[in-house]
Amino acid sequence: ADRVRFSLTAAFLMVNLRRNTPIGPGGGGMDSDSKVFGFEPAPAFAKNYLKCQREYSSLPHAELFNAAVGEHAGRLRFYFDADDPASSRLTAGGNIDADVVALDEALKGRRVTFIKMDIEGAELAALKGARLIISGQKPKLAICVYHKFEDIWEIPEYIWSLAPEYSLYLRHHSPLSTETVLYAAPPD
Repeated sequence: ADRVRFSLTAAFLMVNLRRNTPIGPGGGGMDSDSKVFGFEPAPAFAKNYLKCQREYSSLPHAELFNAAVGEHAGRLRFYFDADDPASSRLTAGGNIDADVVALDEALKGRRVTFIKMDIEGAELAALKGARLIISGQKPKLAICVYHKFEDIWEIPEYIWSLAPEYSLYLRHHSPLSTETVLYAAPPD
């Protein structure tokens, strides 16, 4: 019963470490056999996460991949700006090389129950790299759909092409034009 929840932004894991909020077993509604995975392509952020984990050690059941997520494994250019981390993203004009993993391969053999993505426009590619997980395991999803104009219709269409039984909900979490999240819930 190895169940996995993961965040596709390691900043989420670091915030919870600093607040000493338990996410693993005993916290966040997770069972003792649960695990949290984070994916962070920027080496500086990955290093900070590991430092926080050592200092606060509130996530013994969390693991970080120093990689981006995409449709296929490989290497791509990643733009990283330490002064404006929200502008970091996969792009041909990037300033560092980043490893990329497909979630179907990185989490092969694990039971995935929840996927959260806020990955600056790479959400659709990451979902394509998780097609077997989504169609076979039907985890709950929380996917940002505001980075690219077309995400608001392409991402729901893609999720329904894999698992038409999902119920989809859209929620906007900010007075600004950002933070629109698509929630996908499989039937009980």
